[in-house]
Amino acid sequence: MPNRPLKVYWDSCCFLAILNGETEEDACKETIHQAKSGEIELYVSPLTMAETVRPRLSPKPTPKEVRDRVVDFFENDYIKVVNIEREVARRSLDFCWDHNLHARDALHVALALECECEIFETLDKTLLALRIDGIIIQKPARKGQMEIAPNS
Repeated sequence: MPNRPLKVYWDSCCFLAILNGETEEDACKETIHQAKSGEIELYVSPLTMAETVRPRLSPKPTPKEVRDRVVDFFENDYIKVVNIEREVARRSLDFCWDHNLHARDALHVALALECECEIFETLDKTLLALRIDGIIIQKPARKGQMEIAPNS
């Protein structure tokens, strides 16, 4: 393990798993616990925040009664919100064309690489099937499972 905390990028579906009480909620909460304790650095983009309000393929936004929870969640100091710059957006085009990704997913992957994240956590089957040099793409892991072989 490196001398510094692992850098982990989170896809919006990980936040949604917690908000909606999905099956993967406990593993996602473990990642949050690790971020709170400083064991990892947790990265997201503003796009992640927007996707949490209106998930892909959802006919409606998440209910207004969870609005404060969503807003407050992203205000935590242990969540590092990083902006998408022009070069990241340009790099995402390659992921769209080379890996047939949706633009939002491609932006997330490009930003995770730009932030030098070692791990990209997602529940999205399309992203989990990707093999990208320089980053491990996996489901949220329980403690002690973050140092697995790349995309195994």
